[in-house]
Amino acid sequence: MKTLKCENIFLVLILCIIFFACNSGDEFADEGDNKDDSQSGQIDELSTDEKLLVGKWLYSNSPLFLYSDKTCITPDKNSGTYKFDVVTKELITTSGWGIWIVKSLDDTAMVLQNVSSGKVMTYKRQYNFVDKECKRLLIGRWQKKDDPNTILTIDSEKCILDSNGTLTERFYSVKGEGDAAYLYMNDCYGYPTLEHVDYYTLILAWNKRFSGTYQRIQN
Repeated sequence: MKTLKCENIFLVLILCIIFFACNSGDEFADEGDNKDDSQSGQIDELSTDEKLLVGKWLYSNSPLFLYSDKTCITPDKNSGTYKFDVVTKELITTSGWGIWIVKSLDDTAMVLQNVSSGKVMTYKRQYNFVDKECKRLLIGRWQKKDDPNTILTIDSEKCILDSNGTLTERFYSVKGEGDAAYLYMNDCYGYPTLEHVDYYTLILAWNKRFSGTYQRIQN
């Protein structure tokens, strides 16, 4: 009887160890999954207007820079952060530039009205802007504007250019920042320069096959 009782206790202990080990593994797996989702989904969680806001805007030779990480450089040349209210359309900056209502917004122009003065200004999008989070914004599928049969697919490690059925695949990494950013590729003479990167538009300067303006397309 003592031997049987000991065996039962031993069996219960083994089952408890297995149960807790499985639960701990699930917790670690959940934490890892949540971390990955948070990193990859931050851009996709932005509203359409928030995505359109990202870029360099110009009014009367005074640029406004709005980055995807919610930092900004306002026309008074001060740096800060910004917040956009999707309901009231208020654009609020911490740089001292004030509060503005976004009256209209598309891929080429943004009309702002100052809450205090009522002044209205039309800003034009500039296509020489590289977002601080350009590596993350690059990920996706891009269609060449002047050649719809050319598709550039970029993931976190490699890019594949499908040019009318001819495939070119390269591993890459983003080097440099701002207007000095480029895609470093192994076994290549020269590298694609990132002329412009926002959520919807990518402009590359390199060889004839890669160079050009690309528009983001859905998967």
